[in-house]
Amino acid sequence: MLTIRQEQYSLLSKQTVLSNPRKFVNHARSYHPRECGAMDEEVLTEHVRSILAIALDRGILATRDLLTFLDLAMVFGLDWSGAKLNWLNEGLHKREGGTISDRLRRLRLEAIYRLEAEAASQ
Repeated sequence: MLTIRQEQYSLLSKQTVLSNPRKFVNHARSYHPRECGAMDEEVLTEHVRSILAIALDRGILATRDLLTFLDLAMVFGLDWSGAKLNWLNEGLHKREGGTISDRLRRLRLEAIYRLEAEAASQ
């Protein structure tokens, strides 16, 4: 019997997702029309692929988690190192925060809270 190691599974997942990102591109177009703006299909596909590659490199493998990461990246961009967005980076990397799915779920809720608070203050 063959055993697939986690590294092999991760590589296979990455290749599979990046070779056919259609589901993720459709998600981006449906849920983030403003952020997608006038991007043509090719540009959007490459943008989504780059987001997914970063997510996969961070160990995010489940489709649900990839979609959450895609949502966060579409709204906040990918540079979370600045003071204004560091909460995203910290929340994603907290080891005591449970699984990556748990951390992404909390980040999504925090993002919704912050966006609603920002909208209410304007």
